[in-house]
Amino acid sequence: MLHEKPIPMKPIHPCILTMTLVITMLGCQQNRDDSASAASSDSTETSAEAEHTHEHSHGPWYKPRSFADLVTSLESRFQKKSPSARQRAQLMDIIGWIPELAADSDLRRKDFEAAQEISKLLTEAMLKSEPSKSLPPQADLEKSLAALRDLATRSSVDPQAEFNVP
Repeated sequence: MLHEKPIPMKPIHPCILTMTLVITMLGCQQNRDDSASAASSDSTETSAEAEHTHEHSHGPWYKPRSFADLVTSLESRFQKKSPSARQRAQLMDIIGWIPELAADSDLRRKDFEAAQEISKLLTEAMLKSEPSKSLPPQADLEKSLAALRDLATRSSVDPQAEFNVP
């Protein structure tokens, strides 16, 4: 009977092991929820938020997870009368995601088309108000938000629901 010698294994350097564990644990996690981030200002941006503003496969940290979350995010962000340039850019991104998140919901075709139209109207209104650095008139915003709220009540699909075990 032949006995083979075991191959000696080299120990892993503790620094490499520690760095691997830290990177694995921290990875790409979302540091704040949308409502908290909407309330923050440019001057109070944390270093963690600044580091996490780069995009990943799930989109930027401020991208809503569902159509209903998008409506809530718009409502809170439209509360600021004079948003910073960064906040305006984020607001434009969120408005641009209206069709995408509406398509991911269970809205009927005519409701999806209404969401697309609201997205176009809000984009045009934001572009018109760009020179003044303020938001469009509150009455216009409220009309669009009311329509989006109505559509959100009709969309109940959570994109994460398919992964939840009952």
